[in-house]
Amino acid sequence: MSHSKGLSEKIFSRKIRFVEFTGDWKVKRLGEIFYSEKGKGLSKDKLTVNGKYECLLYGELYTKYKEVIFNVVSKTNEEDGLKSQIGDLLIPSSTTTTGIDLANVTAINKENVLLGGDITVLRSKEKINNIFYAYYLSNYKKEEIANYTQGSTIVHLYYNHMKNMEIDFPSLEEQTKIARFLSSIDAKIETEKNILDKYHSQKQYLLQNLFI
Repeated sequence: MSHSKGLSEKIFSRKIRFVEFTGDWKVKRLGEIFYSEKGKGLSKDKLTVNGKYECLLYGELYTKYKEVIFNVVSKTNEEDGLKSQIGDLLIPSSTTTTGIDLANVTAINKENVLLGGDITVLRSKEKINNIFYAYYLSNYKKEEIANYTQGSTIVHLYYNHMKNMEIDFPSLEEQTKIARFLSSIDAKIETEKNILDKYHSQKQYLLQNLFI
């Protein structure tokens, strides 16, 4: 979940807004803006540190990425399967936990990343900012998306379940402004967190060595 969740809620509900934008947001159904593709089976045992191709497993959408993928962490030598396109949105389509865990939407702006099975890929029919929609869907529409999940032992979420969901459609310019704003906040927080982690490590090292 985004560190900027509280702020994004206010932006997406239009409680706060950038001053240069005043027009109403259109409302469309998700299926009017996006069509879907499916990732192809790619198991963990096919991952290799020195693989030729970048790849992504559906479980990594829970554990390794937030709303935006900046660096792909896994590689494989497998070639066959669905490959990413700039502008894709990725959604895990199954879990053994609860539906809310599937309401994670991640933007990727890198081509030719091999996408594993159980990943639903949303591809836009018109020009949009996919980072805007990653924040919007993962935060503002999270509970609603979770309501579209089905199953008990294994919970599923497919494009056909949610294609009729109504979503906001601001101008591309406003989408881009919001996307840059929210991602810059998260990038800043991540930088500060990394610095803090280094200080904690240094503190632990000093404490261990002071009493030798």
